Amino acid sequence: MADAFLSSHEAIENEQSFYNVIKNTGWEDCPFFSSIGSTTFDNKDPKKGHTWFYRERPDGSGANAHAEGSIRADAKSYESTLLKNELQIIKNTYGVTGSQKSVMSVEGKANFLSEQSELSALDNRMAIERALLGNSAPVAAATSAGVRTLGGISHYLTVDTDAATAALTWAMIKDQLKAMWLKGCKANYIMTSAAQKDKLDVILDTKKQYSRGDTSYVDNFSMIADTGYAKNVKIIVNPFVADDDMFFYDSRLVKAVLHRSEKGKDITDNNYDREAYQHLHELTMQIEDPYAMVRLGNLAV
Repeated sequence: MADAFLSSHEAIENEQSFYNVIKNTGWEDCPFFSSIGSTTFDNKDPKKGHTWFYRERPDGSGANAHAEGSIRADAKSYESTLLKNELQIIKNTYGVTGSQKSVMSVEGKANFLSEQSELSALDNRMAIERALLGNSAPVAAATSAGVRTLGGISHYLTVDTDAATAALTWAMIKDQLKAMWLKGCKANYIMTSAAQKDKLDVILDTKKQYSRGDTSYVDNFSMIADTGYAKNVKIIVNPFVADDDMFFYDSRLVKAVLHRSEKGKDITDNNYDREAYQHLHELTMQIEDPYAMVRLGNLAV
């Protein structure tokens, strides 16, 4: 992705020289983080982590027949399960050195800091996306100075299907949606790697999907209207998903839990000849139902 940039003639006439004109390229989106909900972390000690409860709904299983005039049924206890995650601090610092300040105009420094702030915030968002998608377990801090890391969504998966390097098929896709549906969850997203997205387009036979006027083909398939087990399932590509992975999830049951957010906080240290600012996020994530996300992995690439 490239921003518009100045031509050589325009750049030379510009206040900055041609060699200072920069074209920004690269990935900017965080598809998973953008698709899920969020909630706040209130009235808790972040050192103790974030906890929530999950209670499986009754399914009417087991015999339930009683004789006329019999005593009451035995009392059932519908237990809940405690789940936990840790809060992780993600931060980036940007600024100018003393040497830079000495050669910059006030306007030049403001422009430079504005650009660096934008890139620093993007760096934070990308780090959050990677952390949320991880498969490592949450790590608590052993000491007050220790580092806490959140457990990524993959750590909490109940259904993690190994495709044994088999090629993706429609039956595989339907099996994952069915596994969620049988437990009362309905996927509204399929998140896939670029490699598997291409295969998914072929499976869904996009060449039969015509654009307006029937004058050209539509190569990109972005939604499955009805699978039998879920409706209006959006398909998103994520560069942080491994080439052999595919995730199915209900975004309404997966949430980012934000404790604090600091944007452009002045953290200049007077012992150093510079200006420094910081973007910081302290957050974790929760999955409200273990069947709200399933993974189909180890697919043929």
